Amino acid sequence: MTVQSLAWSPDKKTLAVGLSSGTVLAFDERGIVLFRAIVSDIGVSRLQFHSEGNLLFTSYRGQLTRVFDARTGELLLTTNAIRNFSQDGKVFAAAIYDTALFMEILPPRGIRALGGSSANLNRIK
Repeated sequence: MTVQSLAWSPDKKTLAVGLSSGTVLAFDERGIVLFRAIVSDIGVSRLQFHSEGNLLFTSYRGQLTRVFDARTGELLLTTNAIRNFSQDGKVFAAAIYDTALFMEILPPRGIRALGGSSANLNRIK
């Protein structure tokens, strides 16, 4: 098992580590595991915290994306689309093939669909 990706939360108090096993570990500043989540069975290629630090976005090769509550590790969203944030961090966009989905980030941990196709969206809370 090897480390494939790392991401610091904006406040530098949480470090997310993506492993080749597909597991994501989140550590606090003392090195204590906050949560462990399974992202894929292949590995984790990208980790990214939302600018407010409340959400952790994970993906493998830019495809399968899962969104977790960065404090609890609760799975909030799964989609098989490539994704990114707007510059202000308020809108999340996901796209696959010829469809796109736009979601608003609602602090502290909400996500609300704004428009587009939700056919590739597997779970949203």
